[in-house]
Amino acid sequence: MELFKFLLTAGFVIIVIYTFYVLFMKHQNRPRLNRIYLLTGILAAFCVPFMQFSFFQASTSAIIVLPEIAAGVNSGLSYSFATDNNTGNAITLMQILSAIYILGLMIYVFITLYPLAGVLQIINRSPKAKKDGYTLVFAKSKAKFPFTFFNFIILPSKIEEECNPLIIMHEKAHVELKHHYDLILMFIFGAVFWFLPFAKWYQNQLKALHEYEADSLVLEQADKLHYANCLLEQAFDVKAFSFFSHFSKPNILSRRLHFLSEEKKKGFSLAHLLFWPLMFALMFSQSCVNKTEDKPYIVEGEIYTIVEEMPEYEGGQEALMAYLQKVNYPDEVKDAEIEGSVFVQFVVDKQGRIGNVEIVRSSMNELLDDAAYSHISNMPEWTKAGRHNGEYVNVKYTVPFQFKLADD
Repeated sequence: MELFKFLLTAGFVIIVIYTFYVLFMKHQNRPRLNRIYLLTGILAAFCVPFMQFSFFQASTSAIIVLPEIAAGVNSGLSYSFATDNNTGNAITLMQILSAIYILGLMIYVFITLYPLAGVLQIINRSPKAKKDGYTLVFAKSKAKFPFTFFNFIILPSKIEEECNPLIIMHEKAHVELKHHYDLILMFIFGAVFWFLPFAKWYQNQLKALHEYEADSLVLEQADKLHYANCLLEQAFDVKAFSFFSHFSKPNILSRRLHFLSEEKKKGFSLAHLLFWPLMFALMFSQSCVNKTEDKPYIVEGEIYTIVEEMPEYEGGQEALMAYLQKVNYPDEVKDAEIEGSVFVQFVVDKQGRIGNVEIVRSSMNELLDDAAYSHISNMPEWTKAGRHNGEYVNVKYTVPFQFKLADD
């Protein structure tokens, strides 16, 4: 459940950052700044979903967990403990989706890493020349195009002799700029978000920036026209793989030639200056995800999770379970055959009132979340508050609701 919540939130961050980049930054000849922006965006996608646990919440080391409340089982309502066999044996939609996600991730990893076997074979079997900070590999047959693999620069045998120095300069730039670290991060990024088209487009933009950045470094020492001619000569029979930096890729060749013809821009543009407010807005929006608008009130003061005398509900534990069993299983959700689990946290304050109600684990269905949240929010006051060291104290509870369709 938490995995899909993370993927949805992170996917939203990716889409926002990518869209902003394409609209306002893609066509600017500032490869270094654009690269930093996209790399920071990847890190933000991994970090922002967890920001909701960093703001406005007090953390605790333990919580009192009540027995699981099962709604909809056997056409009635009952409660059971989390180890109940009725809820453990059925294959849920979340389990199916999880299996599909893991399968897709494994396929992505295999397809991405499979070409590495051929590259390692080329490196091991080909003559090499150790240089300052990199190693030249003179491939005899298999390699059809020059590329960089970490600190190895692979040069095919069929390359115009006059282009060799420029190609080496370009590939050396990839090594010096540490693009291989970007590729590792992109591999992890692509594996986690294999299902999201925006992630693939995002990777393509970052790989293109690698080429623009390497080009700008080469042009500090080389003639533009000569370099452009070499790019055109190497623009055919080129295939792209995730872990390699290529000298010439046909799909971005026109853009590279365009950037070669104009001066590299210096300083920050307005779009780059808006980057940090955008990041802050994304982090702040996620920090406020947990519900607050319908809470009965906020409990002030220290909150306990373990006390000497526990709070008491009117009628005792059986009456409490009877109330919790009455949670509404929305008809439209049942008609759609949707199941899910919701964990709701709340505090019984010093007067026995219910406060600080929040969903700590979502079902990924808003109607189920609302049903569980409202049911706890409307709970009657408890007749006796918790006591610790002779004083009344606030006590925190968590209730797991299991919404499960009845077996036919």
